[in-house]
Parts: sequence; C-alpha cells; structure tokens
Amino acid sequence: MIEKQPREADMAGKARADVERRVRWLPPDFSLAKASRDQLYRLGLLPPEAGLATEWEVLRNRVMDTKPAYVSAAFRFDTPFRLNKLRQGLGGVRSGSSRNWSGGCLLPNGGERFQQVVAVWQVPDAAAPPVPGGGNPPDGEYACSTWVGLDGYRRFAGSLPQLGTGQNLTVAGGVGTVKQYAWYQWWVRNEDFGPVLISGMPIAKGDFFLCMVNVISPEEVWFLMLNLSQNAFTAFGMEAPAPDAPVRGTTAEWVTERPTKLNSNVLHLLPDYARVPFEPCMARSAPDPSSAGRWRSLTGARVIRMTEQRGKPYRSVVISRARKLGARQLETSFRATP
Repeated sequence: MIEKQPREADMAGKARADVERRVRWLPPDFSLAKASRDQLYRLGLLPPEAGLATEWEVLRNRVMDTKPAYVSAAFRFDTPFRLNKLRQGLGGVRSGSSRNWSGGCLLPNGGERFQQVVAVWQVPDAAAPPVPGGGNPPDGEYACSTWVGLDGYRRFAGSLPQLGTGQNLTVAGGVGTVKQYAWYQWWVRNEDFGPVLISGMPIAKGDFFLCMVNVISPEEVWFLMLNLSQNAFTAFGMEAPAPDAPVRGTTAEWVTERPTKLNSNVLHLLPDYARVPFEPCMARSAPDPSSAGRWRSLTGARVIRMTEQRGKPYRSVVISRARKLGARQLETSFRATP
C-alpha cells in the first residue's frame, strides 16, 4: 500500500503546499526485500519480462542485491538555482547546441512514448576553470547538475520531470568551496515549480548514483534515487504539478546542465566538472504505461553540446561536449576555452 506521508519543510506558501499535496511517499519502514508487486511496479523495478533487454535485468539485480537502506527524505525549498527546459540552438539532425544543456536526447518511434528513463553516473567534483596566463580564478558562483528526465526537448511538451545530483562552487579570495546535493524537479512552462533539494539523501564527490524516472500515468511519475556507494536510496511519487502539464514521453534525456540563477534569466558560470560518464543509459518506450514495451539503446540519440557567447572577438565557443561511447554509454566533459 502506497501512503501519503506529511513532511516538515522550511518554506511557507504556495510552492510548498503544491509539493506536499502532490507527493506520494512509501511507508517509513519500506524495504526492497519486502516490497509488494504494486510497490515494485511504481518504482519501475518489476522483474523483466521475456524479450526485454538483458542489460535491464543486470541493472535491476544490481539494485535489488545492494540491499540499500530506505531514506525517508526531507525536502528543502531554499534552492539557490533554477533548472530549465532546453534552450535550443539545434543544428544537424543528430547533434545540436544549447546554452544550458550538454548530453544526449532520444526520441521514440513507432507511435510509442517513453515510460521510463534511467542512468548511473559518478558525482563529479567542481573546480574553477583555468585562467588564461595563470593566476587565481575570479570570485564568483559556479554551478552544474547531472540528471535524467522525460520531455523538455520539444516545445509542445510543456513539462519535464527530472532527477539528479549537482554541485555549487563558490570562489572567494581565490579559494573554492564545493557543495554537493541531490534534487528533483517537475518543471512546467510558465509556472514556478522550481527544483527541490533532497536533503535527507547522503551524497559525496565520487559516489555512484542511480537515478530513474518511471511513468505510472500521464499525471503521475515515480522517482527512484540510489546511492550505490553508500547503500542508501529514496523514492517517492508525484502528481503532475499542473492539470495541463502531463508527462508525454516525447523524449528521454541524460544531461549535464548549468542552471539559471534564482529569480533571473542569468545562467550560472559552468565549473570545470572534468567528465561525467552515464553508464548505462536506458529508456523504455511503450504504446501506453501499462505495456511492458522495450528498452532502447542510444542508437539514434541526438548529442547536444553546451556553448557560450564570448566577445572581443564575438564568437560562440563550446564549453561542454557530449559523445556516445557505445550503445548504452554517454559521456559529457568540460572544455576549457579561452
């Protein structure tokens, strides 16, 4: 039985009320070993049916065999950043550029929609980009996040449920301080449903995280986050934050993003995050949420590079690259550009 669980939060007002009203929690004594079939279905962890990808069976067994401890996560709403849909500047059919996204995007085919997206990655560090000619980096705020999500790539899809990790770098007097965090968001165009920090989830640089978004219906998704390095996980469901903003499953994404500063349209500076391998990258498409469907590889995925406008002379430079390394492996990497 899935039950609602009231949560304490440190932000009053409409945003908190909307989240609290729409979030669905597992029982506080939940364990994967004793989970019912209905609970495993909502988490996207049912045993694979015959004919589905062997890679998914391996990944599911990895989750189930880890025997992680369930974290009844607490939310924090004082997030100092904002995540966005793709700011498009797309070029070719299989590649494109964006001011804020770098990664991979897969489109469904055959009339299907994506019902599930998952990836494993290692939480990167964050450092100030090198200064041409040497010297201390300028003081400032840098931020980037790593996530998986559904929709947000095509303009007519007005929402984007996403789950991931991130890091903020503050440089003061030439000294950098990094904060790591776990977060989720169900972004909706023209609405103020910002990212929410999952403050109860342990996270550290170098930890391996599994993040998954699973569609129950166009109006309900479930988020599963597992820290494979610290054997802890959390999971919760959420109703669509707006009645006219269902999840459509028109795209699946694996992305490194530089977020926007809160209450502005100004993008954070991108820190040197080195590289983030997403492995495996998997997305399940089906005619409807009740169908088993099929697991898709990255074959046909569009690769997105992140660019920035520079002056003197005016030009566009690539600051984060993405490349496919195999059928289920994608990598984003920072690019230092003077």
